[in-house]
Amino acid sequence: MVLNIGVLAFGQIAAQFINFSLMPIVTRLYSAHDIGLQGLFISSLTLFVPLATLGLHLAIVLPKEEPEAWQLFKISIGSALAFSFALECALVPLNEAWFERIGAGELTPYRHLLPAAVLFGALTAASSQYLFRKQVYAVVARLTVLHSAVLQLSRVSLGLNAPSGLTLIIAYLAAGTCAVLLHGVTLKTVRKEREEHSRFNSMALLKKYRDFTLLRLPQNLINSFSQLLPVFILAYYFGPQSSGQYSIAVAALSAPALLIGQPINDVLYPRFNVMHHGQDSLRPLLIKATLSCMALGILPYVTVAVYGEQIFSFVYGADWALAGNYGQWLAIWYFFQMANRPAVAAVPVLRLQGGLLLYELGSTGSKVLALWAGYRFFDSGIASVALFSVAGILAYVFLIIWVIVHSGVDHAKSRSGDGGT
Repeated sequence: MVLNIGVLAFGQIAAQFINFSLMPIVTRLYSAHDIGLQGLFISSLTLFVPLATLGLHLAIVLPKEEPEAWQLFKISIGSALAFSFALECALVPLNEAWFERIGAGELTPYRHLLPAAVLFGALTAASSQYLFRKQVYAVVARLTVLHSAVLQLSRVSLGLNAPSGLTLIIAYLAAGTCAVLLHGVTLKTVRKEREEHSRFNSMALLKKYRDFTLLRLPQNLINSFSQLLPVFILAYYFGPQSSGQYSIAVAALSAPALLIGQPINDVLYPRFNVMHHGQDSLRPLLIKATLSCMALGILPYVTVAVYGEQIFSFVYGADWALAGNYGQWLAIWYFFQMANRPAVAAVPVLRLQGGLLLYELGSTGSKVLALWAGYRFFDSGIASVALFSVAGILAYVFLIIWVIVHSGVDHAKSRSGDGGT
């Protein structure tokens, strides 16, 4: 398991090295306004991708039998195609006035790019889960590096001639297209089984894994919405420039979570599933993984919490000092977000989706109130982000403790099944 985590982490390290090497160029080519518009586009995409697959892409890892997993993959892809078409139909009648309400009026002519981006994101998400199931972690690592290289090189090369928010969106779509093609070729290589009529009925699988659609999907949407709230709130009350500064802070601070937390999550999820099938307690491994994440994350995040403004001004340019101010408050929040990755990986295995949904509702409500209070009482983007971060920290601490309590062997033995209902 440690080797698998190391392979994925190496891929993330290489990808983030590319990002950090070229990001100082990107921040000097594009304005905060441009990056803010891109942030709004990507934030919308983040909300729509899990909805497109009905959340079923997360279930692909769980089945014991290969044909069942492949059928789940095909259901996810079919759902994504239908959703993207429906989204395009829904966007047609929306005019510039509607987009102006969320501070993104300039995106109106390019709204039709969103369904394609959603489709690419859903295809990549489903194929990634299938590759995790096959445990081809070295392949996933290479794909991660290639995607990062295409994205950042596209941003720089296009930005040298026509820097704008649209250019950033086109670069994102170019990287998404490349990712879909690479994943398609990889799946064809990895999947050795001959294609034949599946004995697993689609409706039966939808029923079996309905927890992922009825419970995990709403939870994911609420979680994504709560994390993306500052992008929309800052854009609406303080303009795209403010949300652009926030987006750069998030891009930098999410790196350790991607480098360390995500590989741990990707490897622990199937590992927890195997332990659950064997009626073993998840608690010792869960606690060990959580403490490991905290130990690995404390140095980078504490450093930013103390010296954020100076670091961002030096690396990205003097115009990005505000991103450093945001980063100082966000750093501790991201530290606990990284620490909760093992707990989140254990949730579907322990079948705690219902409780997690209630948690997300409460967590999101507190974050909405925090952002509103920052604007209402302080009229300050920094105050809004600070209160948002404090609310998030308290929620993450509760989540970690709650999952650990429910991860003991007695809880494992009280749950049966293959990960569905």
